[in-house]
Amino acid sequence: MTVLTRSLARFTALTVVTGLGLTIVLLFLALQRNATVTPVLPMTENERSTVEQLLVDATPGDLHDAELHLLSLDSGELDLLLRYIAESVGRDADLFSRISLPGQELLAELSLPVQSRLIPLYINIRARFVSTGETLSLRTLRVGNLQIPGTWVHGLAGIVEQRYLAEIPSYRGIQELLDSVRHVEIAANRLQLELEWDPDLLVQLRHQAQQFLVTTADQERMARYHRELTQIINAVPETTRAIPLSALLAPLFTKAAEISMAGGDPVAENRSLLLAAAAYVNEEEIEQWLGSELTAAIPGPRWIEVRVQRRQDLAQHIMSSAAIAASAGMGVARIISSVKENYDARYRSGFSFSDLTANTAGMALGNLATRSRSTAEELQRRMSNVKSDAEILPQLDGNRDGMSESDFSARYRHENSAEYRTRLTEIENLIYQQPLFAGLPHD
Repeated sequence: MTVLTRSLARFTALTVVTGLGLTIVLLFLALQRNATVTPVLPMTENERSTVEQLLVDATPGDLHDAELHLLSLDSGELDLLLRYIAESVGRDADLFSRISLPGQELLAELSLPVQSRLIPLYINIRARFVSTGETLSLRTLRVGNLQIPGTWVHGLAGIVEQRYLAEIPSYRGIQELLDSVRHVEIAANRLQLELEWDPDLLVQLRHQAQQFLVTTADQERMARYHRELTQIINAVPETTRAIPLSALLAPLFTKAAEISMAGGDPVAENRSLLLAAAAYVNEEEIEQWLGSELTAAIPGPRWIEVRVQRRQDLAQHIMSSAAIAASAGMGVARIISSVKENYDARYRSGFSFSDLTANTAGMALGNLATRSRSTAEELQRRMSNVKSDAEILPQLDGNRDGMSESDFSARYRHENSAEYRTRLTEIENLIYQQPLFAGLPHD
């Protein structure tokens, strides 16, 4: 494990422990009457688009790029990223954060409101990281009025990390991601990271990040759609080997529309629907989302292939991308799609424009289903009336798939070329001409 990994992991571990409170005395010292980080308005659509573009730019764009990739962020970009994460993690709770790069330091600040009937109380956390040229080291940590000595920070956080966090899958995944950082420093008021990308790790982290962002309310909604899905599948004759994706999604969105009309939140309903449907289409165990107790309380459907254009993989591409876009945002969805296709071109089955087109359709579905209340309701209406997969995805017979890295380079040179960008624009325009998406806004 790198020094950077240990520093950030320990800071996270100590934050968790401090939030719970080690003793009454420490908790008293940690609490303050005012938040040091003042609340800001929810992120605008432009700010979210900026963050998502940062995430896309952080991935290697050229198939000939070295495995190591340089990422450079200023304090404004870091602050946007932190707000993006905070809003995602704390959808149902207040969480105020701020990050800055004064000189050769990185300051991370967090204000957490504490439930109190008498007076407003906050836990204010301030951590100072210093660049050593090759690593990022946590130097000081203040929690409210409590200044925690550096030796305590590393010792106590190490114990908590080993005893409570080491066996948590999502925490291990974060450690693996941080281990991919090969160089980090602060220079000219910018944080510069050198990363080694692993597409398989990104896919794994995508699953873990989605699960981490699922709230109790999300789980209850997912369980409801899992029951609906079970009824749909159980109504299919036993002799049927596969069903089209539209046959699964149309009745699920009909149910979502009914709930929204009765006062439900259409964005939340669509997000939970897509997560539940994606888990089934990709043959994932629903227990990883709902937990063993809730899963045991609901019936499970039998397995049957879900296809688009007689291909199971296209249905899986659409639903995976839809679920990612709905739960983690378009930026993460684009990263997974781009990096995975690059990796396949270099090491596996080759670059596939069919897969990329299916990913684009899925991202459009997930984005519009959760973009705003109005688009969520419109998607519910349209999906309820979908009769075939042709309304979602155009026929893909003419695509040239299985392109090797050398074939891709010969035809498009690299992913920043005008030729390739034109091809991506053509795919996106084609998707938004489909009956399901026609006339709706897109990024």
